[in-house]
Amino acid sequence: MKIKYVLIDIDGTLFPSLEFAKRARKAALEAMRKEGMHSDVSSAYKVLMNVVKEKGPNYAHHFEIMLGCLGEGHNARAVAAGVRAYHKVKESIRPFPDVRRALGAMRKKGLGLYIASEGKAVKQWDKILRMGLQREFVGAFISEELGVKKSPLFYRKICRKLKCKASKVAMIGDRQEKDVEPARKIGMRAYLIDRKGRQGFGSLLEVARQVE
Repeated sequence: MKIKYVLIDIDGTLFPSLEFAKRARKAALEAMRKEGMHSDVSSAYKVLMNVVKEKGPNYAHHFEIMLGCLGEGHNARAVAAGVRAYHKVKESIRPFPDVRRALGAMRKKGLGLYIASEGKAVKQWDKILRMGLQREFVGAFISEELGVKKSPLFYRKICRKLKCKASKVAMIGDRQEKDVEPARKIGMRAYLIDRKGRQGFGSLLEVARQVE
């Protein structure tokens, strides 16, 4: 059956999110070190990652909690330096080299492209805007607004909003358990991207050539 709409994940699919996050956090810690943090960057990074794991990536006070865990107490100057450095790296966010061509190829086929992502809506749109990809998409379906994380229900809700059968919708993402399996459970076509070439498709452009 011909596909009408394509849902596309953001992190790891449109840009190298893990590499970006690691670079941004290390830049933040280096800035904090210069502005009064006593712990070395390597030790602080390990503690920071534990805080992120416990509190989640959208928590607003990772650095403050980290300093407390390191026994350093409150240091507004260091935290401000860290936040500033983090956001400076954030401004350099870029999509994978094949992304614009892939999105253009799918749009030329007449496919309606939508973002399908977990997280805070403002944060997800911030990523899209920073990459300059906002004009490529008709809209976005984000877990915060749908009220449910990626699951069969998440994808069912999207189909209802699109007023479309699941068989006419495709999902593209880099996580089997979030992007592929739950989408397939409700009858969608789903494509796994693995840019390291271990399984699935090696790029978004490869998928774009297949979807129709």
